[in-house]
Amino acid sequence: MNDGASSRRLSVLIPTMVATVLWPVVGLFGGMAAMMSPMLYDAPGSEENGLITVVIVGAVSLPVLCLVSTPASVWCAVKEWRGSVNRRWALVWAGLPLVSVAIVLVGFVLMEVICDGQLQCDGL
Repeated sequence: MNDGASSRRLSVLIPTMVATVLWPVVGLFGGMAAMMSPMLYDAPGSEENGLITVVIVGAVSLPVLCLVSTPASVWCAVKEWRGSVNRRWALVWAGLPLVSVAIVLVGFVLMEVICDGQLQCDGL
């Protein structure tokens, strides 16, 4: 019985600690990418491409989600260390910045499929 409790504890502590270490670094580099993301509008005719806006929203949301995920992951780790935390919520908080990564990837894939990789396109 004790072995199951310790494996449950590790299944919460490992992702939250990895998120606590990983997301501040990713958020720092994501902040630099977010500052450069408006340069996607430099191509002539790219202002009408809605897919570029999707990519920019994803790039700008990455540092924000990293900033939210890090303290929430620390809180879940501390709460799990003291007692019990809902495992599902701990994993949601730890993986929150992956949403913005998915948004950026989907935006670029759709731009490749719909616009043949061109920035000047009437995508959306």
